Amino acid sequence: MNIIKDSSDVKESHRLKIKRSFIGVTLIEITIGLAIAAVVVAIAYRGYEQNASRNQVIEDSRLIAEMMSDIINNFGPSSKFGDLSTAIVITSGTIPSRYIDRTTNPPTARNQYGGEIFVAPVGVSDTFAYIRYEKVPKRNCMGLVMLIAPSAQGLAVRPSVDNSPPVAAADWNIKLFDTSSTVDLNELNTVCRNSSITDVNVTVGFSKS
Repeated sequence: MNIIKDSSDVKESHRLKIKRSFIGVTLIEITIGLAIAAVVVAIAYRGYEQNASRNQVIEDSRLIAEMMSDIINNFGPSSKFGDLSTAIVITSGTIPSRYIDRTTNPPTARNQYGGEIFVAPVGVSDTFAYIRYEKVPKRNCMGLVMLIAPSAQGLAVRPSVDNSPPVAAADWNIKLFDTSSTVDLNELNTVCRNSSITDVNVTVGFSKS
């Protein structure tokens, strides 16, 4: 009788060991599966983030280029660059309605990041103007600048807290206001990768002709 009982105990013990072993393997597999899933999700998110950033840069560069073209066509021939302001540009229809904030008086323009789109003449000039595109995320900084650089005569990139107008030549820290100048890649890299800031203001200078 005892022998039979002992045999049953051995079988039960063996069964429990197998069950525990099965459960242990299953948990390991689940853990590995979750780890792989986490990596896949991270890669997918990174790809989504890069794609979203690329689309944002394309939208920004297209808007800025179209604004420059419209301002030159609408105000260049009449030599009214010296009178330019954001409100005047909004009234002229240069800025698409989806970027216009009519809750303010006068209306203002804001980009897809909520930053202001500011237009003004360079100093007291009737020949040169600039568009300041504010609060551009740091991750989009270099891509945006490189896309608009060929059509810009001057480029400045500053931390978003710096709204000072470009007056002196040194204010155009990325590309001097000169048709023969090129983008200062070292300065651009330094500003765009500044670890102490999260976004920047990109200022684009251009002439009426």
